Amino acid sequence: MRRIQIVFDTIRTEAEGSRQGPAKTNGALLVIWGMILNDAEKKWGADQTILLAYNQAEARTFVERCLVRWGYVVLAAKDGTEALEMFEKHRETIDLIVLDSQMPGLDEVMCAKAIFEQSPRTPILLMTGSAYPDVYRRAAGTGVKAVIEKPVSVGDLEAIVARMLDEEDKSDPVRVP
Repeated sequence: MRRIQIVFDTIRTEAEGSRQGPAKTNGALLVIWGMILNDAEKKWGADQTILLAYNQAEARTFVERCLVRWGYVVLAAKDGTEALEMFEKHRETIDLIVLDSQMPGLDEVMCAKAIFEQSPRTPILLMTGSAYPDVYRRAAGTGVKAVIEKPVSVGDLEAIVARMLDEEDKSDPVRVP
């Protein structure tokens, strides 16, 4: 399987100003999706359900397509508030939560804490685009089991998701290389 990184950067255009998003254009991202979908032949998910909260629509769609290809059922939310609402509605079927960092409104730590209070055994993976040391301290005691820094390769994301769904470890969050 080819290793492809999900790369995020700040994109600046005169028309749009500044925004966070994929470093590739939508057309190039679709080509990358095709490569991944063609290369990822294994299905690991066995109908396990993952709640994905990501405020960047293109990145959310990309990660969602990868997870679905790997055999997972995905509930996708655009922010922490929507993720919490989805969790409350589908709590019994969710096996893993994947949260992007720095979401508007209900941020990743507040969302994780609210979910953890309702379901302390549901593992939470935090994806962060910045390696700020405070994230580990803030995430402790919120149910976050791992913090993975972007850019992350698709293979690494697949491995950490599978590992988190298999683990019973309930310790404080760790950095995933």
